[in-house]
Amino acid sequence: MRLLLRTLLLLLAALPLSAQIYPQSGYQPAPIGKDTLCFRYHFKVGDTLFYTVHALDSVKGASKPVLQKDRTERVMLFCDSVDARRGIYRLRQRLLSAKSTETSDTTKTTRTTSPWVGRTATLFIDTLGRRLHATVDDTSRIALNTGGPLQPWLVVDLGQSCGRQNESWLREDSTLIPENGAPEPAYRYQSLFRVLDKTDTLGRSFDQVQYAQSGVGAFDVDVNGMSMHYMGTVNSYGKLTMDRAFRVPYHLFATAEIVYTITVGNGGKEEGKHLILMHYSLDELRSKDPRRRIHLRKS
Repeated sequence: MRLLLRTLLLLLAALPLSAQIYPQSGYQPAPIGKDTLCFRYHFKVGDTLFYTVHALDSVKGASKPVLQKDRTERVMLFCDSVDARRGIYRLRQRLLSAKSTETSDTTKTTRTTSPWVGRTATLFIDTLGRRLHATVDDTSRIALNTGGPLQPWLVVDLGQSCGRQNESWLREDSTLIPENGAPEPAYRYQSLFRVLDKTDTLGRSFDQVQYAQSGVGAFDVDVNGMSMHYMGTVNSYGKLTMDRAFRVPYHLFATAEIVYTITVGNGGKEEGKHLILMHYSLDELRSKDPRRRIHLRKS
């Protein structure tokens, strides 16, 4: 399955993005500010970050009623090694808990677990969040996270390190998203970043950057002769708030519109749209270095 997915990734890389990013007609860029903000990641071995995720989903299949989900989750991000010379971090991301209230027509269900709870994704990233390698713990245990294969991810690929207020840049790449499923979904994307401004709250200082992103992604499963192919076109927006002192994600607000097609081996096909609105909020940073410790909420 890993070979199949990597082949799919190469095929996606050869395709143009179906939703390129262009300024609207008559758009006038805002004036460039005087201050320079930087967005490099910095982790130390043993850093453990805990995030609360609150997400709202709306899923509408062509022949099905709208499914709405209100999710509250807890995610752990752990740095287990650092190559300081090359500026590479090995991170492990794990879903610790998941609770979802799901409503469809007159039916309302509360789920307190998920097959994705306890699964671990390993990410090798550089200081800008570029993924050098990404894998999931066990590709033979097929599962998806609660937000689907193309849910916005936490450690954003920034593309550039520094810029002044209102300065913008483009970033384009292809990658795997192991924190979203096993086997790992493949994704090709283009992001337009824009530097926002500095902000101070709760006694800490932060830098902020926003992005608009478009892309195409896929998730393929083939088990015992049964196959399923998921293809999605993504348009998303994100606003990242980064702790200026520690250089870790403090908060990420992200939205996504995913137009998808699911094809199964018997020829069946379903088309639909998945809307996601989510917040990743840092609760705690545990570190061997007492100067890096943050505790905002009860663990």
